[in-house]
Amino acid sequence: GPVSGLMVLRNLNNVTISAICSRVQIENCRNLKLFLNCQCAPMIASNCENIQLGPYNVYYDVSLNLEIN
Repeated sequence: GPVSGLMVLRNLNNVTISAICSRVQIENCRNLKLFLNCQCAPMIASNCENIQLGPYNVYYDVSLNLEIN
């Protein structure tokens, strides 16, 4: 499900991620494709290479977050 706070992506190589989050921080990543629905612009550290950003591209059913009692 969605990340309610900060999502930290660290030490990733050749990865594609689709995520819903409040904020994202990217550190020491290479060849990362990131599709985001995010409240703030991503924070990208200077030790990153070939970071590609795009809009969130996956259907997410909010009802999956409901707890079953």
